[in-house]
Amino acid sequence: MTRLVVFGHGRVGRQLAERFATAADGWAVSVAGVESWRDEVARGVDMAVLSVTHGHEASEVVGALAAAPAPARLIVDLTTQSLASAERSASLAGGVRYAAGGLTGGLGGLRTGSAVLLLGGAGLEPNEKRRLAAAGMVIEYPTVRQGVAAKLLHNWYQLASSAALAEAVRVATELGMSPGGLIAALHTGPAGRPVPHHSLIRDWLNEPATSYQVRLVLKDLAPILEMFDAVGGSPAAARVLDDVRRALLAAEPDEGFTAALLQAPPAQQ
Repeated sequence: MTRLVVFGHGRVGRQLAERFATAADGWAVSVAGVESWRDEVARGVDMAVLSVTHGHEASEVVGALAAAPAPARLIVDLTTQSLASAERSASLAGGVRYAAGGLTGGLGGLRTGSAVLLLGGAGLEPNEKRRLAAAGMVIEYPTVRQGVAAKLLHNWYQLASSAALAEAVRVATELGMSPGGLIAALHTGPAGRPVPHHSLIRDWLNEPATSYQVRLVLKDLAPILEMFDAVGGSPAAARVLDDVRRALLAAEPDEGFTAALLQAPPAQQ
């Protein structure tokens, strides 16, 4: 029986495994956490799906999968990481096919099978793509670098739009406007349509943010900046990301992401 193992630390890993198990075509699906992943590698893995926190963690798992007595046939790395980190994992994979990128849509998308898997590198065989599609749409890119960049650009868009919305709410408040009324206005027209789905500022939508989101966003800032540097830099992106970083650091660990972004940015010296 073909074995698919999801290497993930928490709810996303478990939800991925549940979605993959819905396609009943003779595959055995399991989840490997922090304490059990080496045992799963030793048992033998046909397809590995990684959704861990950091790129160096993914590289450790990839290296073990490639060096196992019965190496994996395919490694699908959904870890949000830098271009350099993914390329290091691709090198460690050796002769094992390796695809990297990321997952969008979160737990809600996984529950409904409407998430999006961004993958670059190894071309997927029809049965592999069909299995992965149980989680949602699969978008493929020719190279590992492109797959990872697609995820980082997605996260950059989230951060930039969130920063813009936070500034709009701050200015509206200064003018005596209702933030709730502004959000309602932003929900209308083409410019506002992404707000309910893509903004990380959820308090006004009765979806309180958590310090976990703060830590997650902080983790992504460095690889996003490295990606822009790889193509010659982007002063505009650097300014936005720096403002977001300072606001998030001011909020850690007790305040939510929303409260941090609603603070006025420090005066420029």
